[in-house]
Amino acid sequence: MKNYYKVALLLVIALLMGFKAANAEEIAFEKGSFNEVLAKAKTQNKIVMIDFITDWCIWCKQLDMRVYTNKEVVDYANAHQVNWKTDAEKEGVDLAKKYNVTGFPTLVFVDADGNEIDKIVGFYPAKDFLEMIKKINDGKSTLTYFQNYQKNNPADLKANLDLANKLIEAGKTDDAAKYLKYIIEQDAQNAAGYTDDAEFNLAMLSDKNKKAETYIADVNALLIKYPETNLEKDAKFFLGDKYPELKQEDESLKLYNELAVKYPDDEMLKIYTGFYYMGKARSVMNDSAATKEQIADALNKSEMGMPYLTGGIFEASLNNIKSALYYKLGDMENAKKSVDRAIELWPDNKTYNKQKNKVYGTK
Repeated sequence: MKNYYKVALLLVIALLMGFKAANAEEIAFEKGSFNEVLAKAKTQNKIVMIDFITDWCIWCKQLDMRVYTNKEVVDYANAHQVNWKTDAEKEGVDLAKKYNVTGFPTLVFVDADGNEIDKIVGFYPAKDFLEMIKKINDGKSTLTYFQNYQKNNPADLKANLDLANKLIEAGKTDDAAKYLKYIIEQDAQNAAGYTDDAEFNLAMLSDKNKKAETYIADVNALLIKYPETNLEKDAKFFLGDKYPELKQEDESLKLYNELAVKYPDDEMLKIYTGFYYMGKARSVMNDSAATKEQIADALNKSEMGMPYLTGGIFEASLNNIKSALYYKLGDMENAKKSVDRAIELWPDNKTYNKQKNKVYGTK
């Protein structure tokens, strides 16, 4: 299962401590050292959210644009935790090793002594992200919490599923399988509504070397077995990821269109739909033998994808692709407009600046 998916800090003594307050529309990320951040957390009796970033992490940029500017997220994050960013490939190398950060974005939550409490790995839309940080602040998201809850409620199927999911996050898949199998054994008919999720997760864990067509067949079989359950959304997202491996991208779009009927406002669904069109346009961009008709169609695909990606960092990616396509057609005016927009969204992106130099004829 694919897990999908900045409000002002009051101007108090921050300047005296070397911290910089954010503007009124962003999470307030502190600018001091890690030790200074820990000291502030101890003084305020808060936990610390460490956002490990890199220069190239596009999903980190998406967090900045779509999550850290969400008012509810901002209000809660600024009120309940001390927030701090560090580049995992620069000044934050040692910290990234200490907290076993291997992918980006990764957010590590620690107490005022620097002890790890929990992690969030990957991008989650604002609504999901807010729910997650609330649970972390309430101490209801750690592996220990789920282990203790399940131990005290061993027959609770939801408790078993929650623990299994947390174990999967921690990479303890063999342990997770034990709880998933228990759910299936206890409720074969899915009366409580957790067996479908258990079977789905177990199918993902059963053989990591399965080919895409096998995964697709297994998941489609589960969708037939469990119609009209909460499994549908996650399963179809998973299938949407797998079909391109068989060069069946149009099957992915069919699934996204089906989901859009039920979930028209789902942010991850919009992103993945936009990715479909962006992928079509990129393939033509990379084709040195593309005809004018193919390029025109790719530009049309770009326009079709733009509404799904506007407002996030992937708008920049699509504009850079558009610039390259216009350049192929010799349309320098639109090539410049498109790459300028890409750089406006991500000024220091090397690929976009290389494209700008190309269309402007500079070195």
